[in-house]
Amino acid sequence: MYRNLLPLLLFLAFAFTVNAQTAKIGTPKSWSLKNSGQRELSVQQLPAFDLAAQLRADAINEANKIGPWRFGYEHNVNFGLNNGGNWIQLPNGDKIWRVVFRSAGALSMNVLFDKFVLPEGAAVYIYDEAHSNFDGAYTAANNNSDQILGTSLIAGESLVVEYYEPAAVAGQGQLNIGTVIHGYKSLSLYAAGILKGLNDSGNCNNDVKCPLGTGWEDQINSVAIIIVGGSGACTGALVNNTLQDGTPYFLSANHCGTTGLGNWVFRFNWDSPVARCAVNQNSTDPGAPYNQVNGAALRANRNATDFCLMQLNATPTGNIYYAGWNRSATPATQATCVHHPSGDVKKISRENNALTTSTFGGAQTWQVSNWDSGTTEPGSSGSPLFDQNQRVIGQLYGGGAACSGLVNNGQADYYGRFDLSWTGGGANNNRLSNWLDPNNSGVTELDGYNPNASTLAVDAGLTQVANLSGTYCNQNSFTPQITLKNFGTNPLTAATITYNLNGAANSNFNWTGNLASGASATVTMPSITVSTSGANTYNATVTTANGSADPNALNNVALANFNVVLGGQQAELTLRTDCWGSETSWEVRSGTTVLYTSPSYSDGPPTINISNLCLSVGCYTFAINDNYGDGINGAAYTQCGQDGYYYIIDPNGDTLVTMAAADFGNGTTHNFCITAPSSVDPALSVLTDLNIYPNPNQGQFTVDLKLNSSSELEIQLINSLGQIMKSYNYSTSSVHQISLNLEDNTAGMYFVKLNFGNETIIRKVVRQ
Repeated sequence: MYRNLLPLLLFLAFAFTVNAQTAKIGTPKSWSLKNSGQRELSVQQLPAFDLAAQLRADAINEANKIGPWRFGYEHNVNFGLNNGGNWIQLPNGDKIWRVVFRSAGALSMNVLFDKFVLPEGAAVYIYDEAHSNFDGAYTAANNNSDQILGTSLIAGESLVVEYYEPAAVAGQGQLNIGTVIHGYKSLSLYAAGILKGLNDSGNCNNDVKCPLGTGWEDQINSVAIIIVGGSGACTGALVNNTLQDGTPYFLSANHCGTTGLGNWVFRFNWDSPVARCAVNQNSTDPGAPYNQVNGAALRANRNATDFCLMQLNATPTGNIYYAGWNRSATPATQATCVHHPSGDVKKISRENNALTTSTFGGAQTWQVSNWDSGTTEPGSSGSPLFDQNQRVIGQLYGGGAACSGLVNNGQADYYGRFDLSWTGGGANNNRLSNWLDPNNSGVTELDGYNPNASTLAVDAGLTQVANLSGTYCNQNSFTPQITLKNFGTNPLTAATITYNLNGAANSNFNWTGNLASGASATVTMPSITVSTSGANTYNATVTTANGSADPNALNNVALANFNVVLGGQQAELTLRTDCWGSETSWEVRSGTTVLYTSPSYSDGPPTINISNLCLSVGCYTFAINDNYGDGINGAAYTQCGQDGYYYIIDPNGDTLVTMAAADFGNGTTHNFCITAPSSVDPALSVLTDLNIYPNPNQGQFTVDLKLNSSSELEIQLINSLGQIMKSYNYSTSSVHQISLNLEDNTAGMYFVKLNFGNETIIRKVVRQ
């Protein structure tokens, strides 16, 4: 069983640069176009092909274990910015180019760019015509020396390619599509534009978080799944070198391929967060974003031991490890494999018996006679085999091992021998020694290297202040909590933390406990008091650790910025976007000082957003802006049909600001004032109990209240614009249970205003 019988695709990705990740900058630009006429597409219909002949050829290749597992048919095309698509000119001078490819019967589609050069600010997306899924944005960060790029897969029979170019870089982009792939084989899992082999592997496998992986966490973090040339998958691992300098050497199998490595993608830490250990249950996808590197360069390879050593185009970040190795010819007494079978999340397998030497497919190998726990599968190719001392001794070539229900099938696996790969064919390009022992130390064994490990015996640090942020209304006392972390290798048992507010004199807090290396603790600090309204900064610093000055000042400081409004009132801004929320922004100012700014709103169906505004007595300006120049006038466009709205109410429910018109152009302002609150002494209040239910509701709800004396009662139903829709009056009574109806009204937020005696109470009610 050669491991180049490749698994279900994870995703197609070609030719990325060192930091070539898709940028999360929102949906494709054309999705928010407001003129439906601008949504026309240039359609290219791909010709039919002989699927039966293609499947017959695949069957022959797979039976003879030739080449990668193939899933799609490649259509050679030639479409770029100067032909095959159409341009859209936007009002601000920016442009969009789009083309759609359709291929009848396709399960998935993707494209390969044979020219890909983007200027800063430009972006490429691919998506389906229904706008149900997209991939991108690909940006200038994806530029590479080969000027090529491959995309992920989009499910369905059509695919749109969109290029957005800002006016400032007009004409600088170079883009041409050379291949469109029609996916014709069944795909197991499709999510968020990425095809994955999650749970494609057999049930006898063990997730790496199973007990079998305990104590192997570092070695597990060295292993990555490889997306090979955009059409298959293998496994491999980062390996240490005798300089221990973090050079990203990556060991895998020669039969996985040695050309076009710039197209490969190496994904680390794709591990299920929930352990499934040889059971009939599914593992869990950890989800994006993934820790991955794009592209590599070949350093050495050889068929005789089926090894391939690459150097990744970028040094991986995050939770990674460089595995140690053993180049001794003595067989291991126990062996462990960490791998991605069938493109699945990472698994671990164990052989408790000593290895033997053997040959397989003409290569010199270590033989695992019968896995005691777990197995390997297609896609595990190139995965590291560790000895009993957790050092790499080979990489998977092939074998017959597989699952048989919840146990393995008892067949053997074969791993190219690291000891023989060391000297290889005697040249730099076919042996490991020159790369993994560049200083010619002659060592036969090397432990792993953890770039995230502390190098100091004692090192205390602060990582965050947990509960001081935002604006606090009428609160002047706070109890900060900070996170103390032991960055050292020795246990942390004591630390001195100095703290101050707004740079005033420091106070000391002495912490004691017992934190293991890498562990953290939440420390509750002494309370602080704020005496005036305004912006504040809380500062905390570790000064001593285990009784001595902390040796590393780089991680000693944590701070938190927060605002306090004393004597403030909690006003509330309600804003419903139209379908282009990203165009809308607002701010609340006192004179020229900006007190509050809007969050980022998203395009899509209109949403109701509530922002709390703590304001002291005084007058303010509310300014709302629209960068398209048509306000929140969504009803003017057939794609939306709904206007947005906004209003501000004070704590008494009085409307301070309300929208005059949805089409306010580029922007409009409102002036409003907060006055001193009028309240009724609770001891003199007529109301003793109030309940509104159900809330939210489908249109019918009940107001249940009790008064400690009889009183005339008025109830008003008010819409989100502050308009009174209905008004009811009731005779004197101490108990009221009143049924009200909003069934004739649209879904949204409403208010119930109760007037009795000299009191007014307003409550929200939501009609679903």
